Amino acid sequence: MERYTELLFDESFIMPNPKYTIYRYKIVRARQRQAFTPDGEATGEVRAVTAAERLHFADLFGAKKLNIFTTADNGDVTVHDNRILAVREGIVLMEFCNEKLVTICNDFQERQETSRPWSRVIIDCRQDGWLMAVERTGAFRTTDRVRDILAENFTRLLRDYYLAFTAQLQVLVDTFWKLVNKRRVEGDRVRHVTFWFKGRGKQETVDGMNERFKAMDALIRSINGYKGSLSVDVADVENSPLDKTNEDLSQMVTLALEDEYDLSVTFEKFGVWRSDREVLAYYELPERATKDFVEGMTTISETGEHSYELVDWIEDVKLKISDYRDATPVKRKRKRRR
Repeated sequence: MERYTELLFDESFIMPNPKYTIYRYKIVRARQRQAFTPDGEATGEVRAVTAAERLHFADLFGAKKLNIFTTADNGDVTVHDNRILAVREGIVLMEFCNEKLVTICNDFQERQETSRPWSRVIIDCRQDGWLMAVERTGAFRTTDRVRDILAENFTRLLRDYYLAFTAQLQVLVDTFWKLVNKRRVEGDRVRHVTFWFKGRGKQETVDGMNERFKAMDALIRSINGYKGSLSVDVADVENSPLDKTNEDLSQMVTLALEDEYDLSVTFEKFGVWRSDREVLAYYELPERATKDFVEGMTTISETGEHSYELVDWIEDVKLKISDYRDATPVKRKRKRRR
């Protein structure tokens, strides 16, 4: 079952900017070592990873490429070609490939060809850095798959230092109105709101609402109107419980949530969000930002300061997801033996 809200791309002649899923990574100890007193008694304390030890992770990206591979259940090894595109100011931009066979049908004949789709990854390797962004492409099944491959290989490369790499997807669990307002503050807008009436044991309520909507629609059409709204006259305005300009929509939202109807909101940039889903953290990054980062080109602010657009984007994303949390891990089902 689908767990996270997914982005729906609008077809356009202009290629959309790439979008990146955001993860929070940690460098942790692969083997927990307890501290001991001079008498040999364990204190129960676990020493944190030091700044010097974190440098071992940053040093991995001093090469032009890394040794990244995956091993299938049958023992087959797949080597993933990769490139370290640039490392500047402690920020790493890399990409790696998922070579696979694809079937192409032409003139009623099938043939297999090798496809080499690439996916970019951005890692903040500064001392206080924790952000890893994975490009949403068709190279891999999901960005979580990219995360898993990198985590396994980074941990292997850090094994000699007794360190390990972990990364958690960042999600937001929020109320309907708070999320809508958050997206509006970030420059997005609502395209439409959709209510899906399941009718499971609530057919009377569904029919009642449908009849009201039909009546409103008939009235609008009878006077050749192109849109309409529900208004209520109240004698005592000051003491009216309808004190919000969007109270009609508020009531519909409340009804949908209380009666377990599906509610989804389509934003212009963010895509579709469903009220019963965690909001997945992903943000658009202009293509020029990665291109300029590779070429070493900076932008100039109003104060005359030079900076990389990619670095500024990372700082902006960190502020926007300051109230996000780690996603709840999904328990994988065990395969039954036949």
